[in-house]
Amino acid sequence: MATQDNPHDAVVPLPEDIEWETTVEIIWGHASRQPHKLALVACSLDGTIKRLTYEQLTSRAEDVAAGLRDHGIVPGDRIAIVLGNAAAYEFVLTELACARLGAVAVLINPGSKRDELRHALDLTECRAVVAGKEVVAEIRALGSQLPALGPIFEVHRQGETGILDWQLLLAPKRALGASHPRPKPSDDAYIVMTSGTTGKPKAVVLSHANSVAGGAAMARGWGIRADDIVQTPIPLTTSAGAFVSRMGPFFAGATLIIDPPFDAEVTFARVSAEGTTVLAVVPSIIIFMTEQFVPERHSLDTVRLFCFGSAPITVSTLERVNKVFPWIKLGQIYGMTESATVGSYLSPDEFAEHHGSIGKPVLSQMRIVDEKDADVEPGTRGQILIRGPSVMKGYHRDPEATASALSGGWLHTGDIGYRDDNGYYFHVDRSKDMIVRGGHKVGSVEVENVLLQHKAVKDAAVIAVPHPKLGEDVFAFAVVRDEAGVDVQELVQFCREKLIDYKVPRRIALIGALPRNLAGKIDKRKLRQDAQDILTSVTSFPER
Repeated sequence: MATQDNPHDAVVPLPEDIEWETTVEIIWGHASRQPHKLALVACSLDGTIKRLTYEQLTSRAEDVAAGLRDHGIVPGDRIAIVLGNAAAYEFVLTELACARLGAVAVLINPGSKRDELRHALDLTECRAVVAGKEVVAEIRALGSQLPALGPIFEVHRQGETGILDWQLLLAPKRALGASHPRPKPSDDAYIVMTSGTTGKPKAVVLSHANSVAGGAAMARGWGIRADDIVQTPIPLTTSAGAFVSRMGPFFAGATLIIDPPFDAEVTFARVSAEGTTVLAVVPSIIIFMTEQFVPERHSLDTVRLFCFGSAPITVSTLERVNKVFPWIKLGQIYGMTESATVGSYLSPDEFAEHHGSIGKPVLSQMRIVDEKDADVEPGTRGQILIRGPSVMKGYHRDPEATASALSGGWLHTGDIGYRDDNGYYFHVDRSKDMIVRGGHKVGSVEVENVLLQHKAVKDAAVIAVPHPKLGEDVFAFAVVRDEAGVDVQELVQFCREKLIDYKVPRRIALIGALPRNLAGKIDKRKLRQDAQDILTSVTSFPER
């Protein structure tokens, strides 16, 4: 058994039946085997749509790698990619160039504010940045606060002095050449920033082997094939974007279509034009699609599968999907950034029968443990632990957090769940979202699911707020349908009819939309602050 001071014991090799061990081996392998197969359809910041075969994709990535080398980038350097889906062409070429050169792609949300950019770039010690105009201006304003930072490449440069044009990277002084060493499986491939829901974002370091495992698990768990056309609007800088949306289809040798930020009409039109077979999305997008789909104008006849993660899908949403798209199957993933999104998969063939479950482990082992990391019996709730070839190397420059997260050689997810007698896992809540009200434990997801059963409620989130006598109390935010005309007391009474008294939210705030981070997850840190602002105007708090 590993000790808390030895997180390297969490490293698990790739299984022998996976022939590739690095990102480079996957992409360049397909370029050799199927050079003329369409690999990528993606937007460019120049306003065009680029279509690249695997041969073209690797050739241009090699050019960008050589261009980075011309500007002093060497293996091991960390390169920040701060681009959105509107620049997917430039994004993918840059990340693959980093892989081929042996550099590390650091994925940073392009919507980050100045302080967030400073934190991410300083923490990861980035040597260079590839970004769009707005982000470049923010980075320039940081100046001497980032002493390690070298060249800044702007995509679709507007002429600002001291900034390099990304397009120049496509015309290197000399080719990289086949003799340039390729990365090893244990080499760093990615750094992905966490969402920061528990404090300052951490920098998750993932190796080439981790990346391969992420793609292999997606392809195997959902049955992605080489003849699939996978379309996704998932943000590129998220772990789901990196490993589910990109590495999964690339591992399978499929065609990847990257959409701009979600727009139902754009998605519907592209599905029809490209013959998309798989849509990788989040539950909120599935909801929008069911609401905006018009059979007389739209067609999803070629789609065989909705793949989703980030959040569970509600019974009401499942019913809408089955009504609007009865021919489309669903598949669910459970994982986290620290595991390259790998954990468990609920396959399309099992989804209907085991809805509510997060499935069974794929390319991983999972355990449910108590506070002392001892295994618990089936049906008993505890923390979910993950072990496998996808689990991170650690948090960059944070050995204490790394040792804690990988204690005993297992990734401690912080999530609460249980396993049934048939080996299916269920995610109940995050431990930090477990509300303790007067000694009673209340799972926020359970209360949220009850609120979502009300016909007027479109979305809901439940958090803990301080209580002067009970320690914590249950506070809910609800988004209601415009035409519903429901009031707060009706929702409270609805909860009282379905929950034991201590689980009923004492306060419910009606809002227009729940705040979400780039990964599509509800930003509960923002909601906690909003709740405190609401409570400051309240002179008393209900005790029961």
